[in-house]
Amino acid sequence: MSSEQALWSESEYPKLQPGVLRLYSNRFCPFAKRTRLLLEHKNIPHEIVNINLADKPKWYTEKVSCLGMVPAIQCGDVIIFDSIIVNEYLDSVFQDNRLVPEDPYKVAKDKMLAEIWAKVLRQCGKMFTCHSGNESEVIPDLLAELDHIDEELKIRNAPFFGGDKPMMIDFHIWPHMERIVHYSQLYEECKLDNGRFRHLTPWIGRMMSLPVVIKTKTPLEWFRLFIESVKAGKTDCDIGLAE
Repeated sequence: MSSEQALWSESEYPKLQPGVLRLYSNRFCPFAKRTRLLLEHKNIPHEIVNINLADKPKWYTEKVSCLGMVPAIQCGDVIIFDSIIVNEYLDSVFQDNRLVPEDPYKVAKDKMLAEIWAKVLRQCGKMFTCHSGNESEVIPDLLAELDHIDEELKIRNAPFFGGDKPMMIDFHIWPHMERIVHYSQLYEECKLDNGRFRHLTPWIGRMMSLPVVIKTKTPLEWFRLFIESVKAGKTDCDIGLAE
């Protein structure tokens, strides 16, 4: 039973269908989008149940994820949560078109890059939660952290962080980068200058042309309205569904 509308505290637990892989997600959660990208990229059949993270059902923390976060996957009695753990599990189970490199050194390099990327995530979190009008205080630090990511892509000397084609690390970085691209359109100070980010901006263009990225993209206007709802204390996870 797929559910586009986010289930909330009063929603009942949707009955599982035997043998159907379920993704618990949220349309505006970048961590959940990591798994949505993987499922689409590997053409894994699944259903999606969206969760309102601001007013989640009690059964979600009791039956699915004690952390109360998304993504999580469920198939029968098998339940796994956390985007990186979920994606590595799915990549191991569905081995066609593998996204994790076979070379242990490349795996280690990607894990180190993920640690560098975590500094960007912290700045993204500040952008997301700061009071309206205070975004300009966060933007310089956000762009400074992106300088390190641009340098890493320069060192790798490839179209994607994963090499000649997008790999797991690209799909783990992209969802928050999509948010940053939106911020660059909403705030002049956050402009992603081609001269400053000489390697990152071409990568963004390549990612935006991928069919799975196009299919899962969040329109700028939806994102703007979602951010406004969050900052107003009235989080609306269903923006865009009524259109």
